[in-house]
Amino acid sequence: MKKSRNTDTFPVPDLSGNVLVRYSTTRFTVSRIHTEETSNLREKYGSTRNLNAIVRILETRNTVLGRILSLFTNTGLNLKRQGLSLANRQGTLVRIKDLPLVQEIFEKADARLEDLKQEAFRSFDDLLNSSRLSLGEAGRSIEFPTADEVVGSYTHHLDVHSPPGVLQNSFLKDVSREVAAKMRALSLQSQSRMIRDAYGGLIQGLLTHLTGTEADPGLIEHVDRAQRLRDERFANLKRDLEHARRVQKSMGIEFPELDEILMELEPFADIDRASLNRESRTEIGNAMKQSVGRTREILSRMGMTK
Repeated sequence: MKKSRNTDTFPVPDLSGNVLVRYSTTRFTVSRIHTEETSNLREKYGSTRNLNAIVRILETRNTVLGRILSLFTNTGLNLKRQGLSLANRQGTLVRIKDLPLVQEIFEKADARLEDLKQEAFRSFDDLLNSSRLSLGEAGRSIEFPTADEVVGSYTHHLDVHSPPGVLQNSFLKDVSREVAAKMRALSLQSQSRMIRDAYGGLIQGLLTHLTGTEADPGLIEHVDRAQRLRDERFANLKRDLEHARRVQKSMGIEFPELDEILMELEPFADIDRASLNRESRTEIGNAMKQSVGRTREILSRMGMTK
């Protein structure tokens, strides 16, 4: 399959061997507006809106509720690594042959969720007492939820659907040929953009390993400043590079730019960290920056930048 340089006609693979997997969760909203304190604040500062006192009525950090949230996050990530994740939380395209592994991931998480929910029921009184203590006087006017309300709100679901496809003639039999042709072209463009954006997100995720985020500096800063290089950072990059290779192969799409990007980034996952000195660290950091720049140029050329 030859890929056009027109970003609106990014190559569309045959998705007939794929399904669309969606993982969704629900949870209890632990923060809410404190009515009395909000009134006091607005009176104090002369504000009638856009000023609210937000209180956390249940703690999630270092509690069983936090462990449930971590389970949701990790399960979602594990499922995404089984295929190509679409943009805007549309789901993940997974090969049908890989569905047993997807089901296994979910079933293990489901069993773990039930264990954690039972633990939450057992420790709920302690959670409430801790919250009341931390809120002090502000907690007196709060109506705290019951254990059933809180624990029952934590749920997760795995849905499997047919993947989005180009409109077929059978759906367009009642319209003119001209309209049908236009609709098929629009459908093809839509699917093309969907795959293009998914690959763009995949590559942006690889770049994040190097550039980092506000909350978590990436490998460029880590190599420059860390006294001891952490193996897991390089292992995580290698894991996601291997995932990108698997996705490209399983989707059956010819994407030379992805090959170019992966070849650019793969050496950084296999650096001999034990032999690095200050000079070689600087060289590697500069090489990473150059690779990020070249990769962003490719993304821009392909219309994959946000």
